[in-house]
Amino acid sequence: MPFVRKGSYPKNQCCLYKVSTKKKLANLIGVTQEELIDIAKDNSMLFETFQLAPVPLLSHPLFIKKAREIQRVKPPLARIHKRIFHLLRYMKTPCYLHSAVKGRSYATNVQAHLFASEALKLDIKNFYPSIGWIKIYNFFAKTMCCQPDVAFLLSNVCSYKGHLPTGSSLSPLLSFFVNETMFNSLERVARNFGLVMTVYVDDVMFSGKYVGSDFEKRVKSIIQDHGYECHKMKKFKKNSVKLITGLAIRNGKLDIPFRRCAKVRILMEAIKSNTNTVKRDKLITSLRGMINEMRRFNNRFAQHVICTAGLQH
Repeated sequence: MPFVRKGSYPKNQCCLYKVSTKKKLANLIGVTQEELIDIAKDNSMLFETFQLAPVPLLSHPLFIKKAREIQRVKPPLARIHKRIFHLLRYMKTPCYLHSAVKGRSYATNVQAHLFASEALKLDIKNFYPSIGWIKIYNFFAKTMCCQPDVAFLLSNVCSYKGHLPTGSSLSPLLSFFVNETMFNSLERVARNFGLVMTVYVDDVMFSGKYVGSDFEKRVKSIIQDHGYECHKMKKFKKNSVKLITGLAIRNGKLDIPFRRCAKVRILMEAIKSNTNTVKRDKLITSLRGMINEMRRFNNRFAQHVICTAGLQH
């Protein structure tokens, strides 16, 4: 088994372990039994669904984001999801998990691969929509050993139209626990090949001295056997810049990807040429936000941008 993080407890010490009655479940998540049953019957009205297609700050392709569907949880159900998240969050998770874990982030996810020669990155296509109701049910019924009627209610409350919702605070953590067997299988194979693995929601990264084609085939096979599809699989060779969860590993250090640097330069040019005060202020606000993040990983470039853009004050 992979190492687990400190300050956590096994599943059998979680309040949701072996819940035997609907009444106990309702008490645990802070609702009446009647409210719980009503929500479990049909929670579709407790979600706000929409296509997230942000208006780009600039018309340049680097600033245009692909539209995606969001299922945002409305307040009554959001409180329940948050409560379930708090009940699950202290269960043991392996050290390779960097999402939905206190003290971990997209940056720690990248740090684990700092000194690797080669790496393999992939994400799981349509991850949340592919996590169907039965997978959620099996987690509560088999892993958490809840009674079938309790597992049924929990699965209905945690899902949206038969799958894990994209806009819930619970989804990042629950998506891991539902698929822990798959991720553990991937980590076991990675160790057998002498590789390090990290997971950040649906982004999976492997690194080490050498990543061969045999290993790639094993990874694809494991993911497919669990009902998912690999997406955007990319191999990074020795001495190449490695891009992981929005950051870059360059010369053994965390850095800002070239794409982000290019966005900064385009933004600076737009600020210089823009005569509309309101628009210019928006561009400056955006640039300041990018600078704040850059300071963590490439302070030299951040200071250069501050001086060049005249943002010292």
